[in-house]
Amino acid sequence: MLGYILLAAAGLATTLGILWRPAETAAILVLLAPVIWGRGAAELGVEARQDAAPNIAVAVSGAATLLYARFMLQPQETPQLKWLRIASITYCLATLPSVFVTATSVFQSFSGYVRLISPVIFMFAVLHGSRPQGAHTFQFKALALSTVSLLGITVAAQYAGKGTWYMGGFDRLAAFSLSPQHVSLYSVVGLGVLLCGVLLGRYRYLYVAGIIPLLLCTYLTGYRTAWVGMAILIAVIMVVVVRSRLAMFLAVLLLFGLISTSSVVVQSLSRYSHEDEAMSMDSLDGITSGRITTDSIAFDRYLAGNPIEWVFGIGVFSSEEVTLQDQGTPFSVHSDILSTLIECGVVGLMGYLFLLAIMGWLLFPSRRRLPQEQASRIFLCVGWALFMAFVVMGISGALYTNVFVGWYFYGFIGFVLAQLKTGDGSFQSGVPTNRLDITSALQGPYHRCDEDPVGERAYSEQYARPFDL
Repeated sequence: MLGYILLAAAGLATTLGILWRPAETAAILVLLAPVIWGRGAAELGVEARQDAAPNIAVAVSGAATLLYARFMLQPQETPQLKWLRIASITYCLATLPSVFVTATSVFQSFSGYVRLISPVIFMFAVLHGSRPQGAHTFQFKALALSTVSLLGITVAAQYAGKGTWYMGGFDRLAAFSLSPQHVSLYSVVGLGVLLCGVLLGRYRYLYVAGIIPLLLCTYLTGYRTAWVGMAILIAVIMVVVVRSRLAMFLAVLLLFGLISTSSVVVQSLSRYSHEDEAMSMDSLDGITSGRITTDSIAFDRYLAGNPIEWVFGIGVFSSEEVTLQDQGTPFSVHSDILSTLIECGVVGLMGYLFLLAIMGWLLFPSRRRLPQEQASRIFLCVGWALFMAFVVMGISGALYTNVFVGWYFYGFIGFVLAQLKTGDGSFQSGVPTNRLDITSALQGPYHRCDEDPVGERAYSEQYARPFDL
């Protein structure tokens, strides 16, 4: 009964907030997502945690999906956003048939579908509500502060939670209903947000202070995919932002050197291999933490299906039912691409790949067309780096049905794209609003232009002191 009460209360509160203040509610939902996800420090019981937390996720994400869908359906003025809108709608429609071909309950499949498309819709809500004010806008502050929320929940769960998660032989954080995998993926996006604050914010040392516990938290999860994502994120940012080739080379070399020698990575590989044994499928399955076994079970079920299931999939969350019947424990597929193919079919996979292609095409050229001294370029660079990180991470896990992690990632992409808007909602074309010489910011005293081609210093407070490498 308590779960249904919380379900109704969470859905009603989300609905009223979105109807009253849609833009502010989007930022608040991003800020409180770890709290909603973990259900809060007052509910630490294992039985209550397992009963009500999914209901809250369905209620909040369902209400947000329904009410924010209007922003995705609104016509866009610029060709870039028109294509993003088309790709997003195509993705939502391409994955919809999986709800009706599933062998599980329609409600369970529909809740999975809502969790699947909710982040994409949420991206348009943040895009619509954010203003081109850089690190000083309300949405960006909510994105940055959400890392504090995440760390607070993690610390509380570590000391108050019961039960320990394991993966790959490492102790996992005992967060209420937060799996450590999701915590680590969340921290990858948080790192990108905080790096934007370091490069453009007025209080860069606070952002640096937030990065340190975030990295420590990710290390404690022992989740290798997140370390790879962080490495790609930092490496791409160094390549596309820093002009010094020597600095780029040394930073990338140092970063991947640390990753390769990290005890987490070395032990996770060496503990499954023995000098007197040749590499086998079992050892590979062990190195990948059982992914080959669990994924092959769901994939074999997909191949054994009928032509309709090949086209439209076996249904969202149906992979867990398949592994439950085969192994006695439900496991999801550990790959964005493979899980989309199995559960949403060829049509769903094509829609997902189309969305990724359009997002990459939108972020990369837009970044290159902006002047080097424009602050919007920094956001585009970080957004592009984060996009690349999650594309690679999606090979072995990432965002499939991780609704709140998806909100954070897609919400940040929506915020990044909003930095390119002028007052009439169109993209900038060479007119800087937040002008910051990134070379000066990274290597020397900061530089401000005394001329104001726009006619007013609308965002003069955004000129930050340099980040001295």
